[in-house]
Amino acid sequence: PFMLYVRILIQRSMKKFLDQQVETFLAIIILATLILAGHLIASKHLPVMDAITHSAFNIVSMITTTGYASADYTLWGHFSIALFFLATFVGGCSGSTTGGMKIFRFQLSYLYLRDQLRKLVHPRGVFAIRYNGKVVENDIIASAAAFSFMFFVSLGAVTLLLTALGLDFLTSITAAVTALANVGPGLGEIIGPSGNFEPLPDIAKWILAVAMILGRLDYLLLSYFSHQYSGEGSQYYEIASISGSATNMAIALAGALPCHTGNMGAFTNITQSQLRHDLPGGSIIYGSIDPC
Repeated sequence: PFMLYVRILIQRSMKKFLDQQVETFLAIIILATLILAGHLIASKHLPVMDAITHSAFNIVSMITTTGYASADYTLWGHFSIALFFLATFVGGCSGSTTGGMKIFRFQLSYLYLRDQLRKLVHPRGVFAIRYNGKVVENDIIASAAAFSFMFFVSLGAVTLLLTALGLDFLTSITAAVTALANVGPGLGEIIGPSGNFEPLPDIAKWILAVAMILGRLDYLLLSYFSHQYSGEGSQYYEIASISGSATNMAIALAGALPCHTGNMGAFTNITQSQLRHDLPGGSIIYGSIDPC
């Protein structure tokens, strides 16, 4: 996450690097790289260093949504195709410029599932979901669940639209995922790492373009206002964004406030603002906005 680099530079301590999200992110990359390298060594008989190099490069490129490929991994077998398909969903850390669903949301989903299992075993128990040593508020869980729901609904809708245009299922679903997650290459003969999107019908490209915008903004168009108040000479807003990116938060404010649509200068009218970074995926801005 970008804010992690800022904190390391300001505090000049690498202790901040031991973030729960970063640790999980690195663990996923290392584990996926080793699994894929082992598969290539066993099935394709590649030299160890070549297998590790190709595996690491393509896994990192896929998860960080960089879009590059050092080889056509669709030729590495069905296992590799399945692994890269799952990696398409992951994405990087919340608060970074990567696409995907973000590590933070997967972690919240796991913590919420574990909490529900505990409640099944101990119905009268009271449990707190903690992340990086801090209690996770219910609205953060709700925003992660809302994003995940919209992501998979959009995935289904885009896939159906592409199949209706005559594209095969593998091309349709991977094109939908790679567009929503802003990854780059898909899977299959047409849009795989050795292909491109040029052969697709124009209407399919427009559909994928809209999906890319939705995914890139983390469904910011569907972010919500809560607790909107009116007061003398000013209006008070509490804006809760599904995205944890500071850039996306800026766009949310600039594009959503009245009389400042699309104007990043809307920030100049915020007084007594307080940006809270309690959690990497749930920053909230509070501010008093001067009326137009």
